[in-house]
Amino acid sequence: MRYLKVVSIHGNLEEPNICYYEDDEDDHLWTRRVMEIFPDGTFGMASGEFEYGKTFLPTEGSISFDEIAAEVGVVPFVITQEEFERIWGRLLFRMRFEKGAGEALE
Repeated sequence: MRYLKVVSIHGNLEEPNICYYEDDEDDHLWTRRVMEIFPDGTFGMASGEFEYGKTFLPTEGSISFDEIAAEVGVVPFVITQEEFERIWGRLLFRMRFEKGAGEALE
């Protein structure tokens, strides 16, 4: 697996400024889980099991680190699985709290 944090520098409040990706590197780069944090503090997350907020899993494969880094106003970072899981856990807790205790994931 490949774990990335991508910071986007822009003034668009409708677009996330921080994204986290878990990509499967076996044959192609396929995104397995994604988290997006927006400038106003709202967030979304998605996996093969659920989608929350405006976030969804891409239907196409991911792109290479160099391709991401070549985009203007975008800075990618390789992160550890542990860091990804820590952020995932925090946002999952927030999502469940925001949806209401005991509600099933859709």
